[in-house]
Amino acid sequence: MKPEKSIFGLVIFLISTITLFGIFLFTPKLIGLATSSVTVAFAPEFNHSNPILNQSFNQGTTLSDVFDLDNHFSDQDSNISYRVVGNSSIIVTINGSNVVSYSHTSGFFGNEILLFYAYDELELNASSNNVTITVNVTGGGEVGGGAGGGGGAGRRLGDPFTIEPEEISIKLKQGEYKSSFFSIKNNLEKTIYAMVDLRGIVEFLYLSRSFSGSPSDPVPIADKEEKFIDLTFFASDNIPPDIYIRKIFVRAENTLKDLLVIISISSKDIIYNVFLNIPGRYKELHPGEMLVAEINLARVSGEGEADVSLELEMRDILGNIISREAGAVSVNDTLYIRKEFLLPQDIALGKYVLISRATYANGISVDSDTFSIVIEPKFPWLLLFILLSSATFLIIVFRLIRVINEARKIRKILQMMSESHSLLRNGRVGEAIVLYNALKERFRELSPYTKRRIWADAKLLS
Repeated sequence: MKPEKSIFGLVIFLISTITLFGIFLFTPKLIGLATSSVTVAFAPEFNHSNPILNQSFNQGTTLSDVFDLDNHFSDQDSNISYRVVGNSSIIVTINGSNVVSYSHTSGFFGNEILLFYAYDELELNASSNNVTITVNVTGGGEVGGGAGGGGGAGRRLGDPFTIEPEEISIKLKQGEYKSSFFSIKNNLEKTIYAMVDLRGIVEFLYLSRSFSGSPSDPVPIADKEEKFIDLTFFASDNIPPDIYIRKIFVRAENTLKDLLVIISISSKDIIYNVFLNIPGRYKELHPGEMLVAEINLARVSGEGEADVSLELEMRDILGNIISREAGAVSVNDTLYIRKEFLLPQDIALGKYVLISRATYANGISVDSDTFSIVIEPKFPWLLLFILLSSATFLIIVFRLIRVINEARKIRKILQMMSESHSLLRNGRVGEAIVLYNALKERFRELSPYTKRRIWADAKLLS
């Protein structure tokens, strides 16, 4: 293969790659502009004459196929999907046929108030009645204390241990108990000894008064073993309703990790329950992007409309307040608010807690959810510049090689023309004709540009 053809093929490949990159980058935006339209739609509806029933079940058991959400919600013009809010220890499973089952986290007992929401394709929604799910205690669960644990980061290469989940979120009322758990998994092929520090959450643990939360005696965890730790959280009657951001620390094999613990404490006797949810697509954001939160207020006692002061607050995991805003709303039985926040361009990377606080005549209800600010992927301008520069350089080189080759052809033909003239002048007509025929074949293979150059230098051929 000729060198110039190889170079030409490489240039075409680079140009094609850059073109395809531009198509993939800009086509979705163009399609979005071309297909945007105005849609009139009906929101889903909840059948209040057919409320969802409260349920109870014993610890260690499950309630399977309890009811079909499609029997309680409807939509005139769209398919609907379902979500549930209000649960932290009650596990709600909605199968592909929209049938609901209940279970619970390890060691949990007590009750939680749930709300089911139906969403259509345009995110219009309707909420159910308040649904109380109770887990009856059947035996004493482990009370956290001497052996606790922590976590934080997911597994990295060479990590001696990992902790799940990445955070614990507990929602309590004053005077209420709830249980939760976490696990420490040994990733090594030997026994490790974990030191656990619970001092950050000791005021919220149901323990003897003598317990200080200081690091426990080393907890042995055999190779490849996972240690589950149960903790029972308790909110005393005199603790102020608020969001408390704490950490548990675990050290093993010269590695220190922490587990974020977020405790939401509401008043003992509440009229409304508040639920805050950050949809999954907004859990990881970049500086300057939009944060979206869904706030739901649901009446749990009394009747009639009431004025509620609703406050939204953003904190970092150290408890520092980043932003705060408040307003008043009138609520009857339920209220749904979709709130958008434009994040600052200079917001620091890391995890944040968004807090919703509802204050009314007889109490305060709070809830929270977390999101993270991560590094924004930057457009690879340097790579694009290098590619374009390389393509331009190769085009110039290819052009130069072509010019050099054309110049050689011109010199060869002019040399043959000169020899043909010399043969004619010496009467060697036969040899001149043979050379002339060879000259015509070479001339036909030349580019138009080269032919013009030769015609400009010589007028012999016809």
